[in-house]
Amino acid sequence: MGDDRRKEYRVAVAIIDARDEVRGATVTAIIKPRTGESLTAEDVRRACEAELESHEVPERVEFVESFPRTATGKLDRRQP
Repeated sequence: MGDDRRKEYRVAVAIIDARDEVRGATVTAIIKPRTGESLTAEDVRRACEAELESHEVPERVEFVESFPRTATGKLDRRQP
């Protein structure tokens, strides 16, 4: 999703991560829904399938309430 469609998809923050695990890369979407919004993994996959190439659609979808931040407010990618 090259342009910002978070509002359209009821998402406050989204991260797509491709981690190289033993079997190969697994595409994971980590989603923080907008306050008051309800999303399912299927909602996220359907939206991604409409916008992304098939190999970019997340295999796993995780929902979080917040993302860890550094002291300067940037996303802390070193935190699990």
